[in-house]
Amino acid sequence: MKKIISLTLAVLMLFSFCYVGFEPEITYGGTGQSPQSDLVAVSVVVAADISISSPADVTLTGSIYGVAGGAASSTLAGGTTWTVTTTNANGYYLTIQKSQLLLTDGGGAGKQFADYVTSTAPVDSDWSDPGDTITTFGMYVVGGDDIVQAFLQGAGGDGTCNTVAGAPADNGHCFSPVPTAGGQTLIVANRATPTGVTGSTTTVKFKAAAGTNNNLQTGTYTTNVGATAVVNL
Repeated sequence: MKKIISLTLAVLMLFSFCYVGFEPEITYGGTGQSPQSDLVAVSVVVAADISISSPADVTLTGSIYGVAGGAASSTLAGGTTWTVTTTNANGYYLTIQKSQLLLTDGGGAGKQFADYVTSTAPVDSDWSDPGDTITTFGMYVVGGDDIVQAFLQGAGGDGTCNTVAGAPADNGHCFSPVPTAGGQTLIVANRATPTGVTGSTTTVKFKAAAGTNNNLQTGTYTTNVGATAVVNL
């Protein structure tokens, strides 16, 4: 009996030694103990932005009398310049509208200037002076980087507006009414690429005129003209 017990203990001790010597390994990722790696994509979206400058207010220069009439406009050396800057891949377009008629004391008969009326579409090559009892207020584009075709005149400044591959008009051509907010939209500049950090400029001038016998009320006539830069989609 002692021999059987001794033999059993010997077998058990031998089995224990064998288990320790040949203990199973824990494996990782199917490749043994070699390092494992993974990639995580990190991204960020940079949105297109757009900004526009804020030029000074304008006082038209010239003489307009209540009965005798007359004309006043932006100074020949001046003009109102808006600078638009955008990183949008498709560029931008620029619209101009006014808040109301050019008026004083709430407007009405003898207290306001009517919108300029073109005789040719979309702009007049030459300013049309108002006749008796008529008033008018309009604008023209005299310079810029991205002026739309309507405000471009022919080579050499021939005064022919709406000219393909033309140049910005000088101080006496390509006149248009200034639309009132909520109505027609007047696009004066359009670009299909980003502007760069220096931006793109558009310069406009304004003109008001009155024929005789309007009996205009004495005072300062005002309106707010706004330029809006919009990214092209």
